[in-house]
Amino acid sequence: MAIYVGIEEDEHSIRAAIVRTQFGRAQLVRYLELWLSQVVPPPVVEGSAAPSPRALALAEVLRAAGAAEIVASMPIEELSLRRIELPAVAARKLDELLPFELEAVVPFEAESALIEHQPVESGDPSKIALLACVVPRARVRARLDELASVGLDPLALAPSAASLAGIATFSPELASASEPVLLVSVGLDRMELAVVQKGKCDFARSIGVGHRQVDAIGYGEPSLAQDAEQLARELRQTIASYRLQGGADPLAVRVVGLVDPEQRIVAWLAAVLDREASLLELPSPSGAGAKEPAAALDPIARARFGAALGLVGHALERRTIDLRVGEFTRARKLGRVRELAPLLAAATAAIFVAWGFSVYAQYSVLEARRQVLEGELARISRTHLGQETTDVAEARELLARGRANPDPMPRWTALDALIAVSGAIPDTIRHDVQRMQIDLAQDRSEGHFELQGIVGSIEESDRVREALSHITCFQNLEQAGPATPAADGRRQYRLEADIRCPDDRRATDTRGRRRQGSSSSGGGR
Repeated sequence: MAIYVGIEEDEHSIRAAIVRTQFGRAQLVRYLELWLSQVVPPPVVEGSAAPSPRALALAEVLRAAGAAEIVASMPIEELSLRRIELPAVAARKLDELLPFELEAVVPFEAESALIEHQPVESGDPSKIALLACVVPRARVRARLDELASVGLDPLALAPSAASLAGIATFSPELASASEPVLLVSVGLDRMELAVVQKGKCDFARSIGVGHRQVDAIGYGEPSLAQDAEQLARELRQTIASYRLQGGADPLAVRVVGLVDPEQRIVAWLAAVLDREASLLELPSPSGAGAKEPAAALDPIARARFGAALGLVGHALERRTIDLRVGEFTRARKLGRVRELAPLLAAATAAIFVAWGFSVYAQYSVLEARRQVLEGELARISRTHLGQETTDVAEARELLARGRANPDPMPRWTALDALIAVSGAIPDTIRHDVQRMQIDLAQDRSEGHFELQGIVGSIEESDRVREALSHITCFQNLEQAGPATPAADGRRQYRLEADIRCPDDRRATDTRGRRRQGSSSSGGGR
């Protein structure tokens, strides 16, 4: 929650609008007007200067608002507002292009001026429209020093006329208007004008005629006829200037500020501008902090706070002109931190409590998961390892111990013998198997092997015998009789051997090696 106060001043009074923001919503809490002539100064201590009525009135505003952010205005006479249009491609280099675009149309040196801008409506999609503000930096510094002298360090510093569009934050009528609306704020000695479209300021200007002159004009005094005509001419010129800069013709006029009870100024504006004109009704204070009942402030009384309310709305909106930038950005003060210390402490405590609940919830979930996994490990170890355990290390030991048991498969089979023989016979020998007999004992570790085959020559039969002698499980390999002639001049031979594998390890290695060799040997040779 934050509280904002918009402050408008004239030579006789100070008007303030106090707004509370919470969860992205703005709520008007109070209107406050203090007349300088009614401020009672405190007793003056000897040797010290008496505070000015203005400083006392502002101090009373701050006391009534509490820990609030102040939004102040920069008089529009101190700056220049220009509505300009640029090609859409220039959007990325606005900070570089604006000084050159504005140099010829503003009476200030660009090097010593502060340039800020905000987007406005453009009827051409190929262009971007901006409301640019140019003000000498020395004037901004002087205005901040002036405010500091009466105890104000504003959060934002907004152009006075342009900030009128901030009323749209609190006025559905102004926020929903799709066509431009001329918003007129009548002050004591000046009149500020702003063209508002879709809640944004498109154009702003100030005229040096205020409530004093306009009120007399409304009564039709002949001596002021010339002033009335001059004011009407300046109003028409304002609309013409806006249209020349690319704006659409405002069809309606809304009035806030110092309006006479009979609303003669409203009727006079409608007559001289030939447009529909009416008083813009501002919201009534609401909420627990409201000091005035809704009936205590009639629409004309509420209209007096239009400029102050617009300042708050201007500060709350994004992408609006704020002169407290760069070197004029407000420095954070330890006093403000101290004011927020209770809120910060409460927020920190809430964060730690939430963190504690989060850690506990995660621990509970993990503990439940651990119990489920331990139960599953106990079941699997009992079923497959013969011993129930929930200890991971013990389960790994049981598993390793089970893997060390002897292989239940036979150490040597007839298929192993066939694969070993096929892999051992060289590929360069044409070998035909006529007869092969393998007799194994009951434990498959011993037996007898006999091979009868045909090769091309006696030399090749010797090579076959030599190759088979390297099979580990063939012991006492001998040739049974000499090689005899066969068909086509080839030779027939017969070999016999005992099958006896020395041990499990060698038998396994021999079987594995022979199986790998058989992949390239083909069938019988």
